[in-house]
Amino acid sequence: MYYDVSNRGMNIKKIIQTGWDGPILSSQPITRSSYYQLKMIGEGNFVFGFSNHNAEQWIAMFNSIISNSTYTTFTVQDGDVIGVVVDFENDRVLFNQNGKFVSVGMQKPSSLAPLYALIEIYYLHKELAFGDFYKYHELEPLIKNPHE
Repeated sequence: MYYDVSNRGMNIKKIIQTGWDGPILSSQPITRSSYYQLKMIGEGNFVFGFSNHNAEQWIAMFNSIISNSTYTTFTVQDGDVIGVVVDFENDRVLFNQNGKFVSVGMQKPSSLAPLYALIEIYYLHKELAFGDFYKYHELEPLIKNPHE
């Protein structure tokens, strides 16, 4: 096991250094529009978003300066909240940072069906906290028209 889960499942911390070979996927596929968010605790690289059943294809954000055509990059600091929405009605994934729109996923979620929530932490002792930091209804304008 690469991770320690604490705070009744709300915090996740990497406890074994493995590089990028320890993704966590939701136990069940995502079958309806959904939203989840993470709060940075400290600094370090991680990936989050959605993937197919074996994490070979992603619609994800990666906090690094490296970029390619399969994921979007971003920069975060300690305390930042990163959110992801899968919108099945419009077949898209939206990413936000501290409640503000930052990007649309580079693939359609229907292309990865069945779709699973994905998170992967790179650095040893890096920790993320799940929570309800921004209410979903606060993001409704973002979801309806992300470029406004």
